[in-house]
Amino acid sequence: SNIDMVLGREVVRGILKKDWEKRRGVHFAASFAISGYAILLAGSCFAHLAYTLVISKPHLAEQLLIKYMTTLVIKLAFVETATATMKAVLAARTESKKVP
Repeated sequence: SNIDMVLGREVVRGILKKDWEKRRGVHFAASFAISGYAILLAGSCFAHLAYTLVISKPHLAEQLLIKYMTTLVIKLAFVETATATMKAVLAARTESKKVP
């Protein structure tokens, strides 16, 4: 949240949601600058990730991949299944209460 304030995430998000590209003048310049800032920030983050995984700590890539796959399996096998089951149970209960 402090990082978001420093980077101006809410300001950037607000300006990117508006359709200022079709206007001229200050609005166009602000939209262009914010779009460039967003692209630069995303590119910098990707470059930092690539540097960290390839040059700085190559062994980290394997550990992150294992953690990612473990999290993905747990989410798909257990969390999503439990969520879908609970939605079905609640829907069935609600439907059975409606029937006289």
